[in-house]
Amino acid sequence: MEKQDLKDMNIRLYVHNMEVDPMYDFINERTEYMPDYWLNETDVPFSVSGGYVEVCVNYTTYSYIRSIKEHQSPLDI
Repeated sequence: MEKQDLKDMNIRLYVHNMEVDPMYDFINERTEYMPDYWLNETDVPFSVSGGYVEVCVNYTTYSYIRSIKEHQSPLDI
């Protein structure tokens, strides 16, 4: 059996529904703009109008995102 590591994990991110395209562009290094994101659905503030979506990324992509900007939390508001 192959050795397992963190690279096999998928991470769920919650992003404002209007920020999905900018997130995709950032991940693919087409822009420097990094939208806010949350790791827990319950942390998404009520002020996110229009809703949010769940985006799943692999651990390598998440590490890249996190190296630029930490996730948002209720304490940041």
